[in-house]
Amino acid sequence: MVGSMRTLPPAARPAGHRLPNRFASNRIASSSMIRPASAASLTGREVPEEKGIYDSSVVVRVCLWAVHFCDGMQNMLIIGLLEDLVRSFPESASCAKSALGISYLVASAVSNPIWGWICDRHGLRVGIVTGLVLSAIGSGTVALSRSLSVACLGRALSGMSANLSLNKAYLGIITCKRNQGAAFGALTGSFGLAITITPLLCPALRGLFPEQSVAFGIGAFASLAALLTLAVCVVFLPDVEPDGPPGAAQRVRSLTSDPFLSRYRLPLVAACTYIMSGMLLQIPDLTLTTAFVRKDRAYFFAGQGLVRTLSTIFLFPVVVAAFGVVRVTQVGLALSLVQIPVVYLASLIDNDSAWYLAQAGAFCLRALVVSMTVTGAAVVVNNASSASTKARAVSFTQSAASLMGVGVTAALSALLDAGRDIQLQFLPFLVLLGVAVVTVGTLGARLPPVLNEPRPDRVPRLRPPKRLSNNV
Repeated sequence: MVGSMRTLPPAARPAGHRLPNRFASNRIASSSMIRPASAASLTGREVPEEKGIYDSSVVVRVCLWAVHFCDGMQNMLIIGLLEDLVRSFPESASCAKSALGISYLVASAVSNPIWGWICDRHGLRVGIVTGLVLSAIGSGTVALSRSLSVACLGRALSGMSANLSLNKAYLGIITCKRNQGAAFGALTGSFGLAITITPLLCPALRGLFPEQSVAFGIGAFASLAALLTLAVCVVFLPDVEPDGPPGAAQRVRSLTSDPFLSRYRLPLVAACTYIMSGMLLQIPDLTLTTAFVRKDRAYFFAGQGLVRTLSTIFLFPVVVAAFGVVRVTQVGLALSLVQIPVVYLASLIDNDSAWYLAQAGAFCLRALVVSMTVTGAAVVVNNASSASTKARAVSFTQSAASLMGVGVTAALSALLDAGRDIQLQFLPFLVLLGVAVVTVGTLGARLPPVLNEPRPDRVPRLRPPKRLSNNV
């Protein structure tokens, strides 16, 4: 029967008949999941919508959560591993840490747009699977390194994994707008869960290996986690075709018809929001550098991760449903202006009890800010891009955040040295606060109001094609 159908011209085949595709079992048909964008969906508000046939699948969500969790756990394991490695390098500890951090961020900034371009053409599964392979190789390379250059190579390989952005693009394509806040909250919450558990897991891991092979053991554990996640994704994660419905991109462009940068305005605003989120992620390093280096700082990371996880999974969907994702992101950015002075003041306290209390408050505040800005920015970027360009859009913003991380790492390192020389410890925080004020003010002024309150009269409708005249 199949052979006879192949010989028939398309017009002679039965209505609705499709030729079998041997790759169909490993690919999600986009037409059944992706719906045209609307003003209500672009706001990120909870909109009653018909459920897609694949939206209820838990398997895909679990795979994406596992990839995000693996990435967070690897980052925390390698951060702990680098503390031991930098002591064995002839270079100074601050120089080695800066070089390793910049290697990771530069590789991430360069590779993210490339992966976005590839995945928009060949599907997102290839990028996620390859990213897990690269992260496994990178962790193993760092564990086996005996020089700073080899360790930087391993960090660069890990940075070439673009899974943090590709996961969000994948979720942005398959999710319904009705549960978008909960979907993205659970995804980024899995990363927060990893950075909560891993600092508490590291001491137990160190006890499993002899002292001379601790670095190798931790690196091998990180690589094994990536390989196990890879096996799960190869078996259970289907591909998704990034082919958007007709008219989706036109609707997005029509909502950004302001003369200021026209169609690129909304994606650029979303990118700036994500850049601000990337800058906020550098604050704990600054805090731990200027404050006393305590043995129990792992508990602060764990406590911060717990607050971030709970607020992202449970609080973020509620406030997004009530106020919209743009308003929530604006509030998160405004709170960041309060966060920076709090972090600085907490680093000045000498009394042990007051120091613990201030640091706990500063880290909890940072966790709330990051849960709103990072997750909110991810939703804004996804809603600002059509399905056919979603991987590139999300990867571009992740790349911009990495570049901001490079600049912040280098600038704060120089400012800290200058501040110690001239006894101005507040200088890095003052500069950071100034940059934050300018960025938040710019974003507050340029965020399009149409995304805050959906107005149906401003939603353009697609005109039906003109019918041909009988005289033609």
